[in-house]
Amino acid sequence: MNRIGRERDYGALARWITVAITAVLAIVVAVALLQVSGRTGDLSTASVERAIRSSIAQCYALEGAYPPDLAYLEKNYGLLLDEKRYIFDYQVPGANVFPIVRVVVR
Repeated sequence: MNRIGRERDYGALARWITVAITAVLAIVVAVALLQVSGRTGDLSTASVERAIRSSIAQCYALEGAYPPDLAYLEKNYGLLLDEKRYIFDYQVPGANVFPIVRVVVR
């Protein structure tokens, strides 16, 4: 009778260990997904900045001057900006100085 009681205790212990390991794995997976999501956001912001800088360079190459604002690039160069998702900062420090472009996720 003792022997059967001990086997049941080990079975309950094994279930608790399985539940604990599953919980730890779920937490590790959740943290990893959050980190990947953050990196993806950084990559998409960098991609948007590259697209803007490319349009600026194209404008300068074709017209000999930097665009006065981002609306000019949207109108004349087909640049599409998602203003619901990003905040755009565009500054022209001088006539022959490459504009400062910053993109931030809302």
